[in-house]
Amino acid sequence: MARKVVTLTEFFDDFDGEKIDDGLSETIEFTVQGTSYRMDLRPKNAERFRKDLEKWIAAAVKVGGRASRSKRSGVVPGGSRRSKEGLAAIRNWAARNGYQVSTRGRIAREVVEAYDAAH
Repeated sequence: MARKVVTLTEFFDDFDGEKIDDGLSETIEFTVQGTSYRMDLRPKNAERFRKDLEKWIAAAVKVGGRASRSKRSGVVPGGSRRSKEGLAAIRNWAARNGYQVSTRGRIAREVVEAYDAAH
């Protein structure tokens, strides 16, 4: 008898505990007085977090470092955003073609470019 084992991974918002739909998790990283923090949020809470910080950022002076952006799951920097179905197709194609890709997070530009070239 053939058996197929399927592993299901679900992600939950670190702020409110709600389930995050596949491909929509946004990792927010920030530092306060030398202590760095990271949290995974649904798009609604990520936007709310940024909005809450706006008044503080407006009054602050930027010091050192480089400009950083939050890491959006499945977004290729400089590329267009793709649907979760599109990202799943890239991940499936990559796995079948010898690329190592994680089940969540950013897909390497070289993998996306190879996928686009093949299609």
